[in-house]
Amino acid sequence: MRLQNRALTLVITSNFMVAMLHSQSNGYGGMSPQEIQASKGTADRAALAPGHTYRASLASGGKGPEMVVLPGGKFAMGSPKDEAGREANEGPVHEVRVRSFALGKYPVARGEFAIFASATGYKTDAEKDTPVPFQGPEFGTPVGCFAYKSGSEYGWKAGTSWRDPGYKQDDNEPVVCLSWNDARAYAEWLSHETGKPYRLPTAAEMEYAIRAGSSTPYPWGSAAEDVCQYGNVRDVTANARFPQWKTGVTCNDGALFTSAVGRYRANAFGLFDTVGNVEVWTQDCGVEDYDSAPSDGTAQRSSDCERHTLRGSSWNFSPADFRSAHRENPPAAGRSFDTSMRVAEDVPPNRQ
Repeated sequence: MRLQNRALTLVITSNFMVAMLHSQSNGYGGMSPQEIQASKGTADRAALAPGHTYRASLASGGKGPEMVVLPGGKFAMGSPKDEAGREANEGPVHEVRVRSFALGKYPVARGEFAIFASATGYKTDAEKDTPVPFQGPEFGTPVGCFAYKSGSEYGWKAGTSWRDPGYKQDDNEPVVCLSWNDARAYAEWLSHETGKPYRLPTAAEMEYAIRAGSSTPYPWGSAAEDVCQYGNVRDVTANARFPQWKTGVTCNDGALFTSAVGRYRANAFGLFDTVGNVEVWTQDCGVEDYDSAPSDGTAQRSSDCERHTLRGSSWNFSPADFRSAHRENPPAAGRSFDTSMRVAEDVPPNRQ
């Protein structure tokens, strides 16, 4: 009996040592099961806390776009009738409540999109010369991308795409010449690669992210000329290159076309390039007003969804167009030298 007790003691001691080594290897050395569970819960809550950033691993190696968890909240979506530069599709102003979600810290970069294109062999609508409906004849037949040509000329240009939008880009600049179809394809691939449900943001989520708690025409206030601290827009250099465009601001943002993501100041949510550089596609159908807009931050739908909504602003936008409420509704196959994307991801509601 004594030998049996001694053997049993040795087995228990051995199992305890194995458990201790296992817990230490997972960062829980010396903690009870209850303490370990509490610690995991704390880590989960920290990972979902507003301001937390993360990058998911790709199955093929490397990391996905950097994400930021945004707090839930409510805001007034759209613009009042007396706001300078307002367009009819920005009304009526309505209150929207947005749940906490994660959004790309930056627009998707050219190098990130290149990984997707290389891994899948995907060809964008620009590369396939996909027809674009509702286009006026003044810029010619839609082929390639609506791109920069030379001098002060721009328009549809054969052979242009995200690989060559008519101007030189580095891999740390936002990918451009994307259609809504292309943006969705990237988000679906990213979901497959990471096992996480990435998607395009809704228009309400994007305006909420752009405003970042503000209610003024611009996230920083009402002075358009302050924009050069925050983004790449139609500045003094763009005014000189494209004199036929509506006049932009007189400050100098240091870039003519796109600039590296994250070059300018972040907004109050820790997001970059929410004003200027590139527009981004959203889930929403391109409806002409907010009469039937949902109040819960989900996408606005319609029975005829040939158009989709772009939010944000780009390197060629004037003060009226880089306001927080501005939006455009091109066809799903539409693409331009400033159309890009961000990805979003839901924060599980039972863990917010």
